[in-house]
Amino acid sequence: MDDEEYMKPMLPTVPEKCGPPVIPLGHLIEFAVQQIFHELTVLSELLPKKLDSDRKISIVQFAHSTRVLFIKLLAVVKWVKSSKKFESCASICYFLDQQSQYFVDTADRLVQLAREELVFASMRKYCFVPFQIFGHIERLENVDKIVKDVH
Repeated sequence: MDDEEYMKPMLPTVPEKCGPPVIPLGHLIEFAVQQIFHELTVLSELLPKKLDSDRKISIVQFAHSTRVLFIKLLAVVKWVKSSKKFESCASICYFLDQQSQYFVDTADRLVQLAREELVFASMRKYCFVPFQIFGHIERLENVDKIVKDVH
């Protein structure tokens, strides 16, 4: 085992549906092609009715929007190459979500315990006074001494 692997904290593996949303690259490319095809279809229907200068402007605008769309797609592809660095972020977020859920479950259970089981649990007022003054209850210390003497 390498030192780097040993130094890495043990993070849980993120289940498929608990991680960040994932869109396959094929869907992105298909969406881009469909959008460009739609724009090209609309452009081919509208161009014959326009003046020559308006046609040129429309073609340049179409070329520019198509170029921008594919540049965005290229940026996504290049980012995916370096996205391995960010996979640990998903593991960390999943781990923190787990810990948060454990904390909430524990707090809920303690509240339920206090409301249902400890309703009648109380200490008599005269027993509470030594505890309030001295910070301990003498009878419990005597029980501890007796138990220690027996063992």
